Amino acid sequence: PRVEIGRDGELKVVFRSATAGDRESQCSIYFRSVVRQLQLKILCGLAEYRAIHGEFPAALGDLVPKYLDIVPLDPFSETGDRLKYTTSPKRDKFLLYSVGRNAIDEHGHTDLLQHNLESKDDIALGEPSPE
Repeated sequence: PRVEIGRDGELKVVFRSATAGDRESQCSIYFRSVVRQLQLKILCGLAEYRAIHGEFPAALGDLVPKYLDIVPLDPFSETGDRLKYTTSPKRDKFLLYSVGRNAIDEHGHTDLLQHNLESKDDIALGEPSPE
């Protein structure tokens, strides 16, 4: 897919294929890449914050406005939630994730070998907590 600016100034995602299934797949791939870009931007802020404070922040909002302009929305969230973030009790580890294509919060877990909407598909960066 490619992004275009319409005559009305709105951003539009344009897909190459004509079938609904192909558009859904392309959209999912596009949004996964958006999530990864957002995660990398946040990772830079987390690294800078930890270098100064000796630990990761308790919440992503602690990075605003010095390291981030805003806490980004999760492109896969159907309710407009922001990307998810948790830390270990000592704040020496973190988990940053999107709910993924199935839009279910699985606390950063993913089934890498499964490729269906019933599998866990969060897009995570960091270390998930054991369940």
